[in-house]
Amino acid sequence: GLWQHELVLPASFHLHVNISPVHFRGAALVAFVTEALRRWEVPPTSVVLEITESELMQDEPEIIQTLHDLRAEGVGLAIDDFGTGYCSISCQRLPVDMVKIDRALVTGVDTDPQQRRLAAAVVQLIEAVQLTPIVDGVETAAEAAQLQALGCRFAQGPHFSAPLPAKEMTDRLRGRRALRSSAAQPDTISG
Repeated sequence: GLWQHELVLPASFHLHVNISPVHFRGAALVAFVTEALRRWEVPPTSVVLEITESELMQDEPEIIQTLHDLRAEGVGLAIDDFGTGYCSISCQRLPVDMVKIDRALVTGVDTDPQQRRLAAAVVQLIEAVQLTPIVDGVETAAEAAQLQALGCRFAQGPHFSAPLPAKEMTDRLRGRRALRSSAAQPDTISG
């Protein structure tokens, strides 16, 4: 709520939150999320909840229903750790908006042509089903530059910032340092 009311943030600002897989099994998560958003006066469209790929591979009706219910509330949804499970692109039938590509699929993208081709193919595959790819675990400026050259607009990892406590993140947002994108790297996603 503080960031929405006291800081000047662009409309494209989204807060990503990792949700434990066990919480996706039941209606309690939907009630909890909608109540928290109401209490803190946060628009649902500015929050993205992340669920791991391996959890989605179980294809449990309860999990799928929870995703549909959250989506109906306007909350964004992302698949986390894409590439650590079966790399199934069946995610296109799920009510999700984004796919976070695991570091394992982009390691060496700045030095290895084979890895670069793989990363480009994964980014294109995700975009082909009209989802937004986000690369996780970017460690160097060279990796960030190469990913941007491949057309990946969003990334996160130690190259951009270590995880920050809320106070430091608030200070960073207040100074708008975290929101400036450089021509040499993709936009960052905190998480």
